[in-house]
Amino acid sequence: MLYDLGLITSVAIGGWLALELAMAESWQRRSLSIGVMGAMGAVWSGCELMLRVAEEPWEFALLRRALYFAVAGGTFAWYWAAVEADEPRWFRKRRLFVVLPLLPLVFTWSCLWFAPDGTVISLYSREPKHGPLWIVAAVTSWALIGAGLFHFGRAMLRMRRRSLLRAQALALAVTLPLALNIAYALGFVSVDPAPCLLGPAGLLIRVALIDVGLSTFLPLARSDILEQLEVGVVVAGIDGRVLDANRSAARLLGTADPCGQGLDDLTRDLEHGIDVLRFPLESHHGEPGTAAVLTDRRKAAVAEQRLQLA
Repeated sequence: MLYDLGLITSVAIGGWLALELAMAESWQRRSLSIGVMGAMGAVWSGCELMLRVAEEPWEFALLRRALYFAVAGGTFAWYWAAVEADEPRWFRKRRLFVVLPLLPLVFTWSCLWFAPDGTVISLYSREPKHGPLWIVAAVTSWALIGAGLFHFGRAMLRMRRRSLLRAQALALAVTLPLALNIAYALGFVSVDPAPCLLGPAGLLIRVALIDVGLSTFLPLARSDILEQLEVGVVVAGIDGRVLDANRSAARLLGTADPCGQGLDDLTRDLEHGIDVLRFPLESHHGEPGTAAVLTDRRKAAVAEQRLQLA
């Protein structure tokens, strides 16, 4: 009974995360990866719940295909969100490279439809048995999980400098489902508790990454209007590292690509005549980062000197 309640809770929270993404007015303030993670978690938990009451072979087959789809999609969404949180600029430039690990999962999932039964997993029996291609799916999934842990870990190390509590929440969301899943795989618990934790974990990740505004979820200086301004516009994340800057800001800062560098270091030794106005970015969950506006007063100062001489 308690396990079923956990699955229902996970379905509700995951569905809410997916629905929130679908209803979001601003794509800059939401991450597609978080919405996909919520949707896949809801499907995964829902399939686990329905498998407990299924009786017909066709029900087992349908639910296992849907379950594997959710596991594959959720694993990839986990990796996707972690890369976005850690290296947003790298992710934007190499989206295709990030998608490549999804191909083995798509291949093994297609085998559930076109290959003989049992090639990946037995579909029609109450107790599933893994086939020879299961190792492909397992190795790919755990490789993505390991890569996600690495990127989430780097993001947490930066986050703890400004918000230790949220960094701890992200650490709990990342490690608890994996730890309990490993305990189930090793036989320490009789049922897999990970599906019950997918929804709550997704919610914690959403709060830590979106509401705190870490990395990719900040409104960056990307619009054509900002690119054409004479003043520089810089956006830094919660860790103080520059996430984006328009062309004028790069010119005034004296660097071709300021992204990844500390905003304090860049603005400390600016030439005389460049004014810097810094202000915190605000959200309903705190301050997700800092913005800075750079104004070049050097030409005005020269013109004023000439006028005085005249």
